[in-house]
Order: sequence, then C-alpha cells, then structure tokens
Amino acid sequence: MKISKQLAKSIEDIEYNSSNDQLYDLSFISSQANSGWESCKNVMTFVQSVGRAKYFELLVNGYEVELTPEEKVRNYFNETHSEYLDAITETLGEQRLCGRIDGILETLRLLGITIEGVNVNG
Repeated sequence: MKISKQLAKSIEDIEYNSSNDQLYDLSFISSQANSGWESCKNVMTFVQSVGRAKYFELLVNGYEVELTPEEKVRNYFNETHSEYLDAITETLGEQRLCGRIDGILETLRLLGITIEGVNVNG
C-alpha cells in the first residue's frame, strides 16, 4: 500500500516515541491526537478515511512511501539529464533529451514552480 510521506513520518514518530505495540492501539493514538500530538492526528485522519482494517493491514504488511510531485519531477529530470550526458555524442538522442529537459524546465517556469535540484540549485 502506498502512503504519503507525511503519514509515514507520523507512523515512525509514534513508533520512535512510544512502544511499537501502541501503533496498534487506536484508543492510545486517539487520546494522544486529542492531546495535540500531530503525528497521532495524522494517523487518526488516515484511519477515519480508509478504516481500521486498511490501517492494520499496512502496519502488518508494510507500506511504500509515495513520492511527492516535486520528487517525481526531480527523478524524471535527473534520469533525463543522465541519459543526455550518456547520449551527448548521438546527435538525435541529444536533441530528443534536450527537448525533454527544456520541456520540464519550461513547464515549471510557466507554472511558477521551483524544485531544488531541477530549476533551483541547492
């Protein structure tokens, strides 16, 4: 099951700051959410949206952290840039990859989006 990075961090936070068994204790998580623990609030929001069974399923079977849109663009940009460097001697390959890189950069510029490592050095 894919979950958001925020939810994964919340689960890890609860696991780190309490016993592992308390991840399975929704009454504990709910009481801590009501006390203001942000990670518990995030978990309870998830449980309320997908149900207890799905929550327990991801704890038992594990989960995959979904990439943010920025991370997806950064990965695509880095793959394309790497291919470009490999194809630098191939004129047609170079032109195609330059077009892909230019397309990514122009799209980000038009949308007013900055992504570190893509169109902002960091």
